[in-house]
Amino acid sequence: MATVLITGANRGIGLEIASQYEARGDEVIAVCRRASEALDTMGVEVIDGVDVTSDESVAQMASALSGRRIDRLVNNAGILERDGLGDLDFDSIERQFRVNAIGPLRVTAALRPVLTDGARVFIITSRMGSIEDNTSGAYYGYRMSKAAVNIAGKSLSVDLKDAGIAVFLLHPGYVATDMTGRQGIPVEQAAAGLIEDWTGEIRIAGTPRPKRIDPALARVVQMVFQDPYGSLHPRHTVDRVLAEPLAIHGIGEVEARIERVLEDVGLGPGFRFRFPHQLSGGQRQRVAIARALILEPRLLLLDEPMAGMNVEEKEDMCRFILDVNDEFGTTIVLIEHDMGVVMDLSTRVVVLDHGEKIADGTPDEVSANQDVIDAYLGVAH
Repeated sequence: MATVLITGANRGIGLEIASQYEARGDEVIAVCRRASEALDTMGVEVIDGVDVTSDESVAQMASALSGRRIDRLVNNAGILERDGLGDLDFDSIERQFRVNAIGPLRVTAALRPVLTDGARVFIITSRMGSIEDNTSGAYYGYRMSKAAVNIAGKSLSVDLKDAGIAVFLLHPGYVATDMTGRQGIPVEQAAAGLIEDWTGEIRIAGTPRPKRIDPALARVVQMVFQDPYGSLHPRHTVDRVLAEPLAIHGIGEVEARIERVLEDVGLGPGFRFRFPHQLSGGQRQRVAIARALILEPRLLLLDEPMAGMNVEEKEDMCRFILDVNDEFGTTIVLIEHDMGVVMDLSTRVVVLDHGEKIADGTPDEVSANQDVIDAYLGVAH
């Protein structure tokens, strides 16, 4: 059981995060300016009257928690006030900056003495703090404050590293709360995506691995993400994309390794200095797979690698995945919704339905499983 402190816990996603942590058996400390009826009836510890823009208020909260130990700190308190170039309100911009950017830093610094070694600090941010993603303008106060808190989170991650405290910047999506006029994804879904809710252990080739990713694990396990249009930096050439993991792990013979892996994935040297926009979807995915294979991992995780591809590209990618498996001897874990692809490529199939395992076996065994037929196939194959 972990002790979790959540700011802005009286409504919206903060309230739902508190509810989900409480439901899984954690000790929840809900911090807010004014408690809501929904929060009062939840049965968790509530500290109200806390203003994250006030040194005195946050210091009083920290004093009340003296001697306690906190394993999870969720900096959720935030405000959004709409503005545009034609109606700028600089008081509003400053107010959002004090709450959204300085508030999380003030709270984290004040609670540092009670954070356990190995604690986790979460900062609820937004993609609206992204410079590159800003294609619609306006929202000056909110965008500026979220960009600033992203920088604060990065600095905190460096400063807290020696204590084993990890800092996470989390974008929950466009969530249906009062802040968004109840438009967007359900708050329950957004909160569930932010909470780490699994137990047990990870073993690779019989060796226990820590939940936290370390460089040694990255050499053994590599992942290829679903979206080939989003997983490659638009301003980095293929050469730079492939050189980066080698630099991170201090691996030499960069030129030879890049040339070899491009040949291995069927692209060749002519693609080396191209940018992602000069590649097709299938070619981008081959670059993403090359980036993973260049470290010679023992396990390759493929997350729907054929998403968005046409039939011809899918067939080509299927053949390529089988070639990778044969040539490199790499164990491949394929996450895929297309049951036809799964059955054609796999030697063992595990089927989940709403997060619950309903089948595990060879393709023939799974395709004859009545639960699988009912959930996915429709008829026995």
